[in-house]
Amino acid sequence: MKDIADFSKRVERFFSDIQKNSEIFYILHPKTGILMSESHKYVDSLNIPYPVVPVWSEHYLPYARKYAQDLEIETIKLEEFRDQMLPYMIQSNVIVGINWNHLGYGIEMEPEEVLSQITQK
Repeated sequence: MKDIADFSKRVERFFSDIQKNSEIFYILHPKTGILMSESHKYVDSLNIPYPVVPVWSEHYLPYARKYAQDLEIETIKLEEFRDQMLPYMIQSNVIVGINWNHLGYGIEMEPEEVLSQITQK
């Protein structure tokens, strides 16, 4: 239960941090582009996991660096994330991983929900 509480705090912190700093961080792989992993929560009708793009707020950036190892961390402005990246993720059935720990575990959210949370603030 402690992990669930910690992950929930990470989500709360994500939304407060990005509203304050207007920046979101993600991992860029030099050959494949934005780093994605498989969802542990969301699957399609054939039981195939949806892809997940993990993102971090500034406070949890050290976890992103550890998770990314030698890969590059990129920054996206809140407006671009909200107006371009999230709509693309909605259209492409890509899930958002929020402030994951260094092992790649954490809350997964549908991009529609993330967009709703951002526009409510």
